[in-house]
Amino acid sequence: MKYTLGKFNPFIPDLNRENNRIRIGEHNPNKIKTLNKKTNVNLISINRDYVKIDGICHTHKFFFSDIYNRKDIYLSSSNQELFHFKTFLDYFGYQRFKSITTFLGGLVYQKYDYSDLQKNINGMIEVASIVEKEFGVNVLRLESLSHKLSSILQYRIARKQRFKSTLDNLFFYSDFTPYSKTFRLEETRKKRKIVAIDVASMYPKCSQELFPDPKKLSYFDRCDGLDLNVHRGIVNVCFKPNPDSIEWVNKYNNFKYAIDNSLKSFTFSENDSIEALMYTNEILFWSQYGNMKLKDGVLTSSLIPHPLKSTFLKLVELKQANSGFLRDIYKLNSDIGIETQNSYSEKRVFFKESDIASYYKKLCTTPFIDNTWFKLEHASSKKLMLTHIKVDNPSNVYSLYGQTIAYSRIKILEVLKRLSEQEDWEPLYSNIDSIHFSLPEDEYVRFKVLFSDILGSELGQFKIKREGDKGLWLESGKYWIADKNEIVHYQNGANSVAPFSLNNIAYRIVNDKIEKSRFYLFSSLNYHSTIKENGVFQEPSLSIIDDETTYKGWINTIMTKDLSRKMTSYYHLKEKIKENEERE
Repeated sequence: MKYTLGKFNPFIPDLNRENNRIRIGEHNPNKIKTLNKKTNVNLISINRDYVKIDGICHTHKFFFSDIYNRKDIYLSSSNQELFHFKTFLDYFGYQRFKSITTFLGGLVYQKYDYSDLQKNINGMIEVASIVEKEFGVNVLRLESLSHKLSSILQYRIARKQRFKSTLDNLFFYSDFTPYSKTFRLEETRKKRKIVAIDVASMYPKCSQELFPDPKKLSYFDRCDGLDLNVHRGIVNVCFKPNPDSIEWVNKYNNFKYAIDNSLKSFTFSENDSIEALMYTNEILFWSQYGNMKLKDGVLTSSLIPHPLKSTFLKLVELKQANSGFLRDIYKLNSDIGIETQNSYSEKRVFFKESDIASYYKKLCTTPFIDNTWFKLEHASSKKLMLTHIKVDNPSNVYSLYGQTIAYSRIKILEVLKRLSEQEDWEPLYSNIDSIHFSLPEDEYVRFKVLFSDILGSELGQFKIKREGDKGLWLESGKYWIADKNEIVHYQNGANSVAPFSLNNIAYRIVNDKIEKSRFYLFSSLNYHSTIKENGVFQEPSLSIIDDETTYKGWINTIMTKDLSRKMTSYYHLKEKIKENEERE
């Protein structure tokens, strides 16, 4: 059976649309939104017992009853304090949370000190001085550093590229998800070594490749005669894995089946095929493993270097030349350089409730609105408000963004392919620019020899991040690697403060008493794969996902049996190793 892989639902838009040249939008990087001069910004630091402001510590009750002003802005140093502040706002009856924000948007530049609140405030003042000197942004007046950086990079793209074809908007419907896959729940087998490698500056490396010229894109009604080594772009393809390759494809594919704005990983059954928009470099890769039928597409043989190619190289140099939070900012700047080509914008339309039928018909036939996300809600008793993604945003260059992500996916897949060719080498986890795998201990030296061509510290090479003898991988962004009963590498989602729990971060008020609120890891887990008896993750088949009743039953199995197994493995590892987290 053939299944269609769309952006939000099983739907691929018509690619044969008007081809007009438009100017790429730009933002003046020197025009930064700032606060009204009358708005007060207060630096604060908060813990379970006190709030410190203007050098004085106050109890929460005194601060929120005698000092707190809804019209003021309060700037905290960390997400931990943000949580505290919101908890007490709620307790003391304030509903407006916009009055509190985190310094530098939550970018970690120093460790939150639970006991020395003045140290947290001094850190904000010191870092703000450096940011203003280096980037000309007054973050103490809530000028946005990320907005300034993205505006500069967007301005450079617009000045260098100038124009794009309206066909570039069709690239919005292609796959923008980086490679991400969890292969195995845990690795505790004896005489095996876990190796974690990651790419040095993945996206800056990908930006050194050639890209389709956004202003010279064309529609091709047939692509089967084109040389895909010469052309770049997206093609509507039908792909069916070969019988002798289906096991490999099921294990390593990162395709997503979209239903109701939710992306599902899946496996192929014997007679399954997919229809999808693929980039030319991905077509060349997956053609090794199945029958690839090319239909129509949007491509060009006019290839260009990325407009930010030299900028990315400079940012990598600056990142390597600095340390601490400045290093993180230059790394963030590289990420912003990619994301600025796919910035989110939305459009709102107001109309009478009686006009909903005619407006919906118009919505479904308007170019670049079909198959997009939208929501409908009452703006008043007589008016409706429809909000949808503004796909035809002139500032976005989707072909540059999507091609960069496609290059990164294939870079990871090429390495996974090489690893899979070695007997008894097993992939464990991969996410965006990293790969974790295990191999017999006595094979480690051989690995470094076989993969010497891609190992190193140069741009785009893989560096060995960590080694270990035990590991646990729950899903993307949640893993722990230990060596000799010590945690050596971990990521705990957005809360990577400590390996297994979060001290001093969350408190709640119960019966007028402040109690520590535990962080529940498992309430935030996703349910995409079932765990086989050997610990290997297995996605459902397309036929299961496509049937709502069957899929609900499959999900129920995961949320009982497999969730229990994840929890058991998690606590088992936690007990076996030393917890190197701070104590109160």
